[in-house]
Formats: sequence, C-alpha cells, structure tokens
Amino acid sequence: MSIRTLRPGRESQSLNKDHVADRGRGRPKERPPGVLRWLASAAVGALLAAALAPLAMVPAQAAVAGVSPVDPQTGYPTWYSDGTVKLQLCYMADAGCLMEPPNINAPASYPDNFPAEAFWFQAAAQGGTLLYEAALEAAHVNGTTVAGQQIGFARLRFNMTGLKPGAAYTFRHPYGVNTFTAEPAGSKRPGEIRVTIDEGICAPSRLSPCNWAGVGEAFLGAYQDGTTAAFLRQIGAPPGTIGNSNLPRRVTGAPSGLNAVVVEGPDAGGPGVAELRIDTFTVQGLIYDGPDAAPSAPDLAAASDSGRSSTDNITMVTTPTLTGTVPGVGASEAAVELIVDGAATPAAATTTVNGAYSVQLGTVLAPGAHRVQARTLNPAHMVDPATGLPVDPTVPPYLTSGTLAFTVDTAAPTTAMMAPFPSNPTLTNTPSLTYRSDDPAASHECQLLPSNSIWDPTCASPKSYDAQLNGDYTFNVRATDAAGNVGAPATFSWRIGTPDTVLPTMTAQTPATNATGVPALNTVTATFSEAVIGVDGTSFVLQDPSGAVVPAAVSYDPVARRATLDPTNPLAGSTRYTVSLKNTITDPSRNAFGGATWAFTTVDTVVPTVSTHAPAAAATAVAAGTNVTATFSEAVQAVSG
Repeated sequence: MSIRTLRPGRESQSLNKDHVADRGRGRPKERPPGVLRWLASAAVGALLAAALAPLAMVPAQAAVAGVSPVDPQTGYPTWYSDGTVKLQLCYMADAGCLMEPPNINAPASYPDNFPAEAFWFQAAAQGGTLLYEAALEAAHVNGTTVAGQQIGFARLRFNMTGLKPGAAYTFRHPYGVNTFTAEPAGSKRPGEIRVTIDEGICAPSRLSPCNWAGVGEAFLGAYQDGTTAAFLRQIGAPPGTIGNSNLPRRVTGAPSGLNAVVVEGPDAGGPGVAELRIDTFTVQGLIYDGPDAAPSAPDLAAASDSGRSSTDNITMVTTPTLTGTVPGVGASEAAVELIVDGAATPAAATTTVNGAYSVQLGTVLAPGAHRVQARTLNPAHMVDPATGLPVDPTVPPYLTSGTLAFTVDTAAPTTAMMAPFPSNPTLTNTPSLTYRSDDPAASHECQLLPSNSIWDPTCASPKSYDAQLNGDYTFNVRATDAAGNVGAPATFSWRIGTPDTVLPTMTAQTPATNATGVPALNTVTATFSEAVIGVDGTSFVLQDPSGAVVPAAVSYDPVARRATLDPTNPLAGSTRYTVSLKNTITDPSRNAFGGATWAFTTVDTVVPTVSTHAPAAAATAVAAGTNVTATFSEAVQAVSG
C-alpha cells in the first residue's frame, strides 16, 4: 500500500515530490547506517539560548497549543508550542538539527544559505522493517528555497516491507491508531505499506500567506475532544532540547498514552511473529528560549508613580522603579536594559522573572520630562564570526519597546493666606478663611486647631466652619501637587470671644536647666501653657560655648503645644550649650511670650589619659622610698589602692 492522505476538511495541497526522496537542497545531518534520512530546510530563527536541564515527563494532553509570529527574516514562525514547551525551527549547524545550511561554515541566511526543508519537531522509530515518523515540518512549494513559497504541514509516515500481501495491519502509535492493507501480490511492491499523511498544508499565494496557525492545529490541535497533542520527549534529552536526533531513546508524553509503535498483523515481527514493538525514538526538538517580540513599554511601579494617581506618570521619585514584561521568554529568562532619554548606555539592567522585570534606576533623574525604553537582545541578529559584521545589517541588534514618557517633579507647591481675615479678637464664631496656592491643580488639606485637628482632604477656599467656642484658634492649610509633593502649611491664628490678656509661659522643658550627661543625639523641647505662633529657627535657638548657633531643624506641634529643636549633627561631648526662646513667640492674641534661657552639659565622651608620671618609664637607680605619682588629663574618680 502506497498512499498519501489528507484529513477531510483541512486546507491542503499535494507536494510536487515525495518527501521520502533525498531531494533537499540543504545539508542533511548524518544518521546511523540504514536509517532513513529525512531532509530538512533551515530558517533564520532565534539563536539557541542558555542550555536547559533535561525536561521531565509531562502529561500527554497539555494546554492549548500556540504559534509565534512569522519571522520576517525567514517567512516561517519562529516556534510552535504544545502548551508546555516551545520548539524553534531547527536549521543551524552543530545544533542537533536534522538539516543544516548548505554551507555549514557560513552563518545561515535566507534564502542564500538556507535548506529547502526543516523541522520544528520530528520523532522517528525504526525496527524490523518499520520506519515511522511524526513531524511538524517547514518546506517550500517546489522543493527549492524561494521566498514567498514557504509552506508547513504536520506529518505521520508509516513505511514497512516484508509483510503478507493483501493483509491488514494495525499501527498503534503515540499519535493514534491506523489500519492499512499491504500491497497485493502482483503489484509493484507486494507486501509493502508506504503511507504518508500530511495535514494542514497551507497554500501561499501572492496576496495570502500561509495559515500557520492551521499548520500547528493539524498536529497539535483537536487530538481527542479538542485537546492538544504534546511533543514526544526523550528520557535523558540533551540540555536545550527534547531529544537527540541521532541516538534512539525511550520517550514520554505520547497523547495516545502509548510511548511506542506497535504493529499487529501477519508476520509483522518477522516470519510467524504477529507483532512488532518499537519503543525507542530519535527526536529532534530544539527548545526556543528567547523573547518572541520586543518588551512591553516600561511602566512606573505603583510605589514610584507618586501623587494622587498611579497612572498619570508624574512622580516626585528621582530614582523610580520601572516594570514590564518580555513576551515568550523561555526558562533562562531574558536580560533587559533600560535606556533613558536616548542615552548610549543603559541606565539600569536586570533579568526577567517568569517573563516580568522590575528594576530601579541607579542614577538620579533631574526634574522635568523623561523618556525610557526597554530593550533585549534580538535573537535574529547574527554576526559573521569571520568578519565580526552583522550577517544582515537590516536586522537590529536589540528588540526595543515603546516609549514611556513621564515627568519628575520635586518642587512642593506653596500656599498663602488671603484677605479677608477674621478680626483678632472677634465675636464671630463661624470663621471663614481664604487661601491660594501657586499650583492651580493642587489639592488642599486644612485643619482648625484645637477643634478640628484631623486634616480635611476636601478643603476648598474659602473654608468655612460651624459655630466655635470662645478661645484661641489656628487655621492650617497645605497643598499637594499631582506628583505628591506636600507644601509647608500656611497658617492664621486669632481669638474668638473677649480679648486674651494672659501671657503664654513655658510649662516644661528638656533637657532640664543645668542638666548634665545629656546624650549627644538629644533633642531640645519646650512646652507652652497655650497655643503659640512664631516658633521657628530664629525664635528657638541653641548655641555652643562660643555663641555660635548650632544648625538644627525646628518644629512645633500645635496639639501638644510643644516646640522641638533637633540638631543636624551630634552635639560635642562634655560641652555646655545654651538654649534661647525669644519673645517674638506669641499667642494668637499677640500676647508675647516673656522669653527663656537655660543651659545643659552633654555627656563626657573623652577618655582620661595619664599626662605625666614619676618615676619616668624605664627609670633606673630610683631611690628607695620615692613616691610613685600619676597626673591625669582630667579629674578622675575611684582611684584607690
């Protein structure tokens, strides 16, 4: 029986020559004697990435199959997937491919150094008189490498001789069960079965390219009840592959559940033997382990996209973290570089994890607009080792993403109180206050102390309050811009009710007057008898013994009525410092604080030393009864016998 069949309903086309014939224009890889050579063309596909560990056994029916976009350099899809692994079109010299470029000493290039036929996947079993093949194959319409004539198909092949003429034989194999009848007596090939089943053959035309998804579906799709047929995998496959194309081994992953070929019929296993079983296969499958396309455009990580929105690409973070993905990354992941503002060198680099990356820029960005792109190495970019030049100068060395445009804004908005102001004091107990910010798009928060101490994020000018009790009040309002910069509050203080004639006083302080042993990292605080205004770096100061003002940050907590002075640097040890509170500090009714001054001494951190001693070191002829003395650099205690 010699036949080629096509599954009904498949778009297909008969090839001009039998693929069994040795007709390829590529260079077939040598196989063991007696094994049929399946010729394969080579396409400029992705470069083989880092070697992978041998793959473990996978289920026979996996996830939905997939196919990559067509590589514009070759006209073929870069890879097909059974849902668990991607196999690239295998053509490169010394990569375990069934076919290699006609000139193995030169880089593969389409169409000049490119064979006429190639495989994404091919498994073959041989034993007795059986030759069995399952393949996902790339070829050309007329068997020669001509652009525009690229085709692909799925194939099952059954070749067997020495059978009983006219007898029926059942072939149970990894991809199903088929029954064929041997050629009858008196025919050209009595007792032979030669059947090739090609499915999903596409017919490219000038206007319509191959339906590459249909090619993959013919092999991978609708195996049983719409599931996916997995690629066979050799046990102990070489790293980076799912099998060895020269060395037969046992396999796993058969969709039918049978990881062997079993032929049943008269003399199938030899004279008088009705069964032939072959359970080792050669397998060609080169794992694709590179990106399918350019990375996605970078995005500011949520924590770096500060401000009121996490999607407006305005941030006050000068070293933001950027995230993105690289489609189709394999097991070894992909190296990603970020290019900022078109610079020649990357601003950051990282490696994807499960196809995604997150990396913080290592250099501080200046305020203003910026552009950033992500890039990965282009697997299709090849360099001629002899010249060091690109094989095809039109193929870029990198796959580059789209551009993220974002703005760095570190300037906080300012807010000022505006007239009309409440009288001070006033009998009006429903205050209304007006303010204005230099950023029209800024949002505002306000508080009224002591009655409304929680910052109100819905504040709008003019801000009005309901009836308040008599007393002293302070209104604070601050602005936040789109980048999240928070400005210093604008403040207005006044009194509701009868005039206040009581002067504010200091009710507590730290350190205490003339305190000693004060830590060098200590802060200075002063608590007042009532709310005050005017506390700042000029009205609350710390001076060293020379009278120089110690640099410090000064703040005031209106709820606790406490002023805090925090020195910028640690204080000197064993030093007396003087604190001054000026009478420019007042209560809201403008009653002036009377001022205060006190001093404290920091802890002694200097280790005492011996400045002189007698007798001298290594002295000789010292008279008997001479006293031994030691003089210290400072007063000491606990000197005893």
